[in-house]
Amino acid sequence: MTPVSTVAASVIGAIGRSDFPERLLAVCRELAGCDLCSAFSWEPKRGPRLLFAAGSIDNVPEFALAASRAYMDTYWQRDAVVQRNWVRGSNSSHLLRMSAADIHDADYRRDCYQVARISERLTLFDTGSPAVSVNGYRAVGRGPTTMQMAQRMEEAGPTLVAALRRHTELTEQTVLSPSRSVLIRRAREWGLSEREAEVAAGLAMGRSQSDIAKSTGLALNSVITYRRRAYQKLKVADRLELRAMCEKRIPLAEP
Repeated sequence: MTPVSTVAASVIGAIGRSDFPERLLAVCRELAGCDLCSAFSWEPKRGPRLLFAAGSIDNVPEFALAASRAYMDTYWQRDAVVQRNWVRGSNSSHLLRMSAADIHDADYRRDCYQVARISERLTLFDTGSPAVSVNGYRAVGRGPTTMQMAQRMEEAGPTLVAALRRHTELTEQTVLSPSRSVLIRRAREWGLSEREAEVAAGLAMGRSQSDIAKSTGLALNSVITYRRRAYQKLKVADRLELRAMCEKRIPLAEP
């Protein structure tokens, strides 16, 4: 069997690339038989921000993204396992396991597990600054998670978390070539409101939400709301998908 360190390190080559989510899923699948994966950045008092979701389930192809968005918008507050561990204060990665049977909230259990027959979530949670989580999801057909699988995931944790942090840093700092005015104009053509377009343009250019709030005079809460609305309308999961969409649909030489 391939050493855990070798499997985990295989994700490093995809850092900063659009195939990073799929590479991370491949690692989680090899380590613990995961069918889906997602990653979140956790903001104090605001909860999780979805970085990406990857993978598909037969008959529910869009489940990974839909469930991750529902979790970000609503269900994270009902996640007792993460809530307990978010306040540990340790900067090391640790593995959190939760099965569908552990969830008492019927809506949460249905929307994030039962719709696609997900049996268990394996979460690598790191409470550094910012806190981040890497989540692997196993379908019912995979059978129960073994102790060996859990150990392999936990052993790979530091490498996977470090790769995720670096990938997020690179993708959120990358600046898109089209000007802000072009991005706003095209975003309006794609159906966004003026404020949604301003926020989307800023995000696509690599600006932080705090910088966008300062430059537009909006409250940070408003920027977050416009970001979520823009992502929903454009059917993108995160900043990386937004930028990829802009790069694909906006010629670099567009005036």
